[in-house]
Amino acid sequence: MPHYICSNPFLRLNEGIETMMYHSDSPRYFSCIQSLDLNSRMPVIYETGLNLGFVHVTPDQQTRLYFIIVDDNLNKASLQKMQKVMQEQAQFFIDQFIAVKYKDNEDKSKWMLMRDYNSFTPGLKIIHFKIHDTFLVSCERGLYGCTTEEEVFEFLTDILEYPEQHVGKGSFNLIDPANTPSIQAL
Repeated sequence: MPHYICSNPFLRLNEGIETMMYHSDSPRYFSCIQSLDLNSRMPVIYETGLNLGFVHVTPDQQTRLYFIIVDDNLNKASLQKMQKVMQEQAQFFIDQFIAVKYKDNEDKSKWMLMRDYNSFTPGLKIIHFKIHDTFLVSCERGLYGCTTEEEVFEFLTDILEYPEQHVGKGSFNLIDPANTPSIQAL
């Protein structure tokens, strides 16, 4: 598998950045894995670029939310091509995480991808953080935090320019640290 974890003992990563990664086959790209603490303050995140969100439920039943954020898409690959490779990268990251943190644990972990908001908006994912009653919009342009549902829909229609009839009905990815996330399993 052509995924590599980049480490530099002289580099200190920003808060929430778990690791930097490189994909050496086509499409070649650099990315970072960013985690969001589900139990702390409201996540405020504004990142531009391709991203892939996934939830990992650890063997000890801790829920962790991660985003792969592409820093440099060297081949300028399309979203469709990148999504498949980023899913492989998520699996690679989880496998490495489990191998290091839970190597002696026989319990299984699982990870899940976020589901699209609806069929009219492929690639658009809206995450609802129940604990804060806030939202995170994940799309091809980046990640954007919103404080209310109204703000989400204004963002979708005004900034992303989706027609109102396309965003009228859909489903949020509900993240509640007290319960197993209600998203599609992989």
